[in-house]
Amino acid sequence: MTLGRILPGRTSTHIRWIASAAAIALIVLLFPRMVDVPAVMRAVQQSDWRLDLLASLAFVAGLVAYAQRWRFLLAGKPGLGETFQAANAGHAANILLPLRAGEALRVTMLGRSAALPLAEVTASVVVERGIEQMMRLLALAGALVTGLR
Repeated sequence: MTLGRILPGRTSTHIRWIASAAAIALIVLLFPRMVDVPAVMRAVQQSDWRLDLLASLAFVAGLVAYAQRWRFLLAGKPGLGETFQAANAGHAANILLPLRAGEALRVTMLGRSAALPLAEVTASVVVERGIEQMMRLLALAGALVTGLR
């Protein structure tokens, strides 16, 4: 008997919650071993909370803009919440896993949650990455031009 028959309709939700809890527990356990916690605490104490708040708001605004851009490439078919969640899950997986596995995760998550064909979602990611590379090249050109004066 499978878990899906025991808990019909809830299996994937339970598995996601368990996986999330396991990932958080792993991070909580590994963080003190991999980071100089006293140095982090000193840096936090020395920082200006207003600038920290402003930076955090700017960061979240950038994540929302990123999700909105991806949504635009998909002709507005998925909701902003679905796109935001899939994009951020992909970013988190890219940080934690090798070989940019988060890209596959975000494509799969958005395809399933928004009921979009995986080919369409994958194509939007390819176009998005192309746009990002062009923006990086423009930023590099701007840096070179302004640095040469």
